[in-house]
Amino acid sequence: TNTLVVEATPTPDAAALAAAATEEVPPTDTATPEPAAPPPTPVPVPPTDTPVPTETPKPEFDFVVTKQRLMTKDENGGCAGNHNIYISVVDAAGAPINGVEIGDVWNNPGPKTEPKNGKEGQAEYLLFKNGFKIFVKNDPTAGRPVTSQVTELLSSNDWEIGIPNLIEAGYCPDEGTCNTLWNSGVFGVGNNSLCWGHYSWEVIFQRTW
Repeated sequence: TNTLVVEATPTPDAAALAAAATEEVPPTDTATPEPAAPPPTPVPVPPTDTPVPTETPKPEFDFVVTKQRLMTKDENGGCAGNHNIYISVVDAAGAPINGVEIGDVWNNPGPKTEPKNGKEGQAEYLLFKNGFKIFVKNDPTAGRPVTSQVTELLSSNDWEIGIPNLIEAGYCPDEGTCNTLWNSGVFGVGNNSLCWGHYSWEVIFQRTW
């Protein structure tokens, strides 16, 4: 009788299976993250220079001439009118100052400011066909010597007043007329028909502090 013989399939060696299971799988490469860029470092703003306070410049003079003008014929009472220098002295705010001594460049005795005609801080010179260059000589309230600007020559003589001032004050309309009418101070030049000897001036001195 023929007998069928079936070959058994070999069973894998258990030890071999265990070895295969434990065989290491090579690790895959892990991407290394790039380091984040550092935040920008703030640049400090240099400090601005603190402005150094500057000293208020000291005025060149304690008293300055703010007005010097020949008064008009009407203001002066016509050609038979006054022959004066009318002076006002005020402080930096415009308030009148009494007791201020006025002088001239020829060192004649001068007046002091005082109340006159209802106004404070007034002084006057009389002109007798002459003139003065005047300034503030002394201010007792300063407690020290004072400096002052000096006026131009304030005269009652036509030729010392000058044609521009005579025109400005209305004594003659133009240079040609003035040359005809004024007293030029030169014999035979001009017919002396203006107001020789009868002119007045207005002057204001202002203290700078």
